[in-house]
Amino acid sequence: MVDDDLDDREIFQEAILKIRPAATVNFAKDGDEALMILNSGTKTPDVIFLDYNMPRMTGIQCLRSLKADEKLRTIPVVMYTTSGDREEEKVCLLLGADHYMKKTASFDELCKEIQRLLTSIEERKMNRGELLG
Repeated sequence: MVDDDLDDREIFQEAILKIRPAATVNFAKDGDEALMILNSGTKTPDVIFLDYNMPRMTGIQCLRSLKADEKLRTIPVVMYTTSGDREEEKVCLLLGADHYMKKTASFDELCKEIQRLLTSIEERKMNRGELLG
């Protein structure tokens, strides 16, 4: 997960671990840090949740970099934002994001939406003959 807000990162981690207790959640505070971690790591994540509004490198800039990188472009990306702007959503999807998820104040809604997205990503990977690690 790439998000500059500590509270959002903590709540997100709680939700993921409620849904998938064995999951490993890694964090970056902005797009620059995310790309540095991804380019230095030996294992790529199963999915990236990417905040739209961040300092230094925005979510859109990071998304563009991810999709331009040969080894990172196939990682599913979920844009994670407080905005419900349909134009922003359209741009994100056109740039290669797999999903656009609006942040919610309800923990239960967050869990349901993350579960729905992870199931969708898993189904897409299974259709291509891949499995989530």
